[in-house]
Amino acid sequence: MAKKHNHKTIIPLLTIIIIIVAVAASVWRCSCSCTPEEEKKEERTVPHINDSISNLKSECEMSHEFDSIMERYLKRWEINGAQLAISRGDSLIYTHGYGWADKERGVQMEPSMIMRIASVSKLVTAIGVMRLCEMRKLRLSEHVFGAQGVLNDTAYTNRIKDKRIFDITIEQLLFHETGMPATLNMYYVMSDRNSYRGPLLTKRRTRKNSIKIHNTLYGNRTARMRSDLVSSSQSDLYTVPVARNLFGTEAMADTVMSRIYRAKLRKNKNYLYSCLNFCLLGDVHKHITNQSLGSYLNHHFYAPLGAAHTAYCPAQQFDVEGIAATEYDRFLRKQTLKGYVHDELAAFLGGEAGNAGLFSTAGDLAKICQMWLNQGTYGGIRFLKPSTVQTFLETSSPNSRRGLGFDRPDTKNSRLSPCCKAAPQSVVGHTGFTGTCFWVDKENDLIYIFLSNRVHPSRDNKAFKTLNARKTIQSIVYQSITHP
Repeated sequence: MAKKHNHKTIIPLLTIIIIIVAVAASVWRCSCSCTPEEEKKEERTVPHINDSISNLKSECEMSHEFDSIMERYLKRWEINGAQLAISRGDSLIYTHGYGWADKERGVQMEPSMIMRIASVSKLVTAIGVMRLCEMRKLRLSEHVFGAQGVLNDTAYTNRIKDKRIFDITIEQLLFHETGMPATLNMYYVMSDRNSYRGPLLTKRRTRKNSIKIHNTLYGNRTARMRSDLVSSSQSDLYTVPVARNLFGTEAMADTVMSRIYRAKLRKNKNYLYSCLNFCLLGDVHKHITNQSLGSYLNHHFYAPLGAAHTAYCPAQQFDVEGIAATEYDRFLRKQTLKGYVHDELAAFLGGEAGNAGLFSTAGDLAKICQMWLNQGTYGGIRFLKPSTVQTFLETSSPNSRRGLGFDRPDTKNSRLSPCCKAAPQSVVGHTGFTGTCFWVDKENDLIYIFLSNRVHPSRDNKAFKTLNARKTIQSIVYQSITHP
């Protein structure tokens, strides 16, 4: 019988969070009411989005008590570390890191710690699509494959088995209405079939399948990865970093994408969230720009936004001590992943994919979100036209709650909604598997960002989903900020 959660234990947390965020909101309101002369005399107490952030900047009278309670609830939610950021009026009115960025090494979480943002990456991919549409290099109604499609070369089309794929449009990819399966099973794709006997995966532990991948999945103990695609030694052939001391060939990503091209579609195009849709968007983007997704987005968005710690494959660019750890991969990569993407599909696409793989910080994400709130501008720079932002943020599918890449509240079923009940229908954002989310609320000029490494050291975490941590905190933010 499932254990019932004692909701009375949540009351202290809710009370403290409400007080803390209310204090932060009060500080923000006070800072806005100061005259120019007073502002010059006073030291700025609310950090601007462009300021560097740390836990020390979140100190207040009750912060120690608040931190103590948050630590208890992180344990209850089975989360080792998390970041919370609330931005309003171009200012971070509250930001803090909780718990551990790397529990095994005793590294505490800071709000400036680089974290894997999981499927929140999809919305950054959508930024690139926005710009291509704005430049008239891409149309939402355009087909992905075929003679009149974007990917019209025989290198793509000759690999397609299901001819219905030729009917898929860019808009359908963004809406997740393509008929594509949810994902690929990368354990089968990357395992050498000659290295094991019997089933590769079982739902229960057996003598042969003794490697626990997660609670209901066990891997064959003799299985090895394909040596034609990956190696533990870097060389002229194996050049693509996959994990620490693990490198792939240039053909590795092409092998994975071929599986996507050859995918068999479902019987209908009803909404089904699929990582494959955004892998294809990443391929479309690369084909049009002739650049990697990361290089293009860094040049046109991250760098001018000042989002200096947003990147794919951060272990190749930053000190790993400043990067939060994610899962210990027992089966394929056999290590704790730090600075390398946890998502298997994105990892074997070279760590840079349309569906996942991006790392960022709470402050960097706040800048990207603020650009959307500002109708395409930030720091005096115009990144996108207002009409482009409006199209992508306000267009909804007639068949589901989804927008063009963005997720939205489920107004028909609050239990299934990714947002709390207090969030207006116009709010847009996304969630991610590792315990991440962001929500942009233009009606209240509010940005809510919650990042966690709930898969560290394992993805076996039922409490996080059961207790709706992201929605619970979002609800408290609305109570404290928009209705003080």
